[in-house]
Amino acid sequence: MKEYLSAENRLDILRTADTSRKWNSPDEQRFCILCKKVIIARQIDITLDENGGYELHCPTVDCPATIRDWFYCASSYSTGKELSDQQKLIPKTWRGSTATKSAA
Repeated sequence: MKEYLSAENRLDILRTADTSRKWNSPDEQRFCILCKKVIIARQIDITLDENGGYELHCPTVDCPATIRDWFYCASSYSTGKELSDQQKLIPKTWRGSTATKSAA
């Protein structure tokens, strides 16, 4: 049986587990480099492990990705802010069309 997590609890878990990126909203998006899909924070599968810690997994069926496989996507930086070094690693073709829409 899955335990219900409030949006705030979910954000707390994501913020604690992901020391490389900031999570500001349950609607924040990341790009999964394994399944090549955009995922939303509120969709991420969060389960308890045997030691009482949390495991985070991509919500895409059969995708083995974990938090280390998720990167900022175009909608997270289409506000005109400079890209971080980590964001620059994402190939432009994976960033989605929102980056070009914001430049138009």
